Order: sequence, then C-alpha cells, then structure tokens
Amino acid sequence: MKVDFDILFYISARVSLALLITSSLLLFFPLEWLPFDFSEARTQYGIYLFLVFVFSASTIFSYIIKWVMESCKKLLANQAQKCAVNKMHADLLKKLSDDEKQFLSPLYEKRQNSIMISLNNPIHKRLQTAGIISQAKGTSYGSCGTFPGQVNLWVYEVLDKHPKYLTIKQK
Repeated sequence: MKVDFDILFYISARVSLALLITSSLLLFFPLEWLPFDFSEARTQYGIYLFLVFVFSASTIFSYIIKWVMESCKKLLANQAQKCAVNKMHADLLKKLSDDEKQFLSPLYEKRQNSIMISLNNPIHKRLQTAGIISQAKGTSYGSCGTFPGQVNLWVYEVLDKHPKYLTIKQK
C-alpha cells in the first residue's frame, strides 16, 4: 500500500492553520470581550491548548519553509536552464564559418529580421539547421525558389553581447 504524504501534508497544513487560529483565540483572546466566562476552562486546559498551538504553529512554519525551498529550487532550475541555452546559442555563433558570417553581417548591421531563404543555398540550409534562421510558417513561395524567413531574435541578442563572433578570419 502506497501512502502519498504530500496530500497528507497539505491537509495537515489546512487543519493546522485552523487549529492555530482556534487555539490562539482560546489562549489569547481577552476575557472581557467574551459573552461567557472561559477563565476556568483556560486555566484547566491551558497546557493542552498551548501544546496544540505550538504543534500547529510548527507545522505551518514547516509548510512555509517547504514552499520557500521549492520556489527557490524552481527559480534556480530556470536560471540554470537559461544559462545553458545562452551558452549553447553563443557556441553556435562562435563556430560559424566565414561564409555564414558574411551572410549574417549585413543583416546584423541593418537589424534586418525578414529574409528570403533559398533551399538550394547550402549556407541557408546550414543556418536553418542550426536554428539561426527559420522559414516562415505557411506555404508562401517567393521568386526563383526562395521562401520568406527570418533571423531568430536570440541571434541579435547574443551578437549584441559578443559582436566579435562575426569577425571574419583573414585568408
């Protein structure tokens, strides 16, 4: 038999919150404001009410700690994933050939995003395979076997940080 403790913990957190509120009202609510006399029951059962108060407060506190830890873990995982993707993009642009750099340089200088992609051009195919340029969705067809496409926006973001990736090696 498998017991799912997460569900039990969430239920106990709700019950602990209700017990915390109830026990704190019974322990700390001023007697003058009550329409009945509760002082005898408070002195007789006060230690039990206090134990319930402490136990429910510690359960609520542990729930809050668990929530903070899970939130931090998610945030750190997202940051690590973004870092890995940015490193992969930078590596892709770092390893471009001179022909690919010559194709991207005027586009980067003009900030031109829309381009015409030729399926017969090997440079376009390599850039498309690497995910640097992408063909537009749909069945649009240009002249002479070209298709509308675009330079992905992350390319410009990486090149803004590292413009040296477009420098062409002298032969």
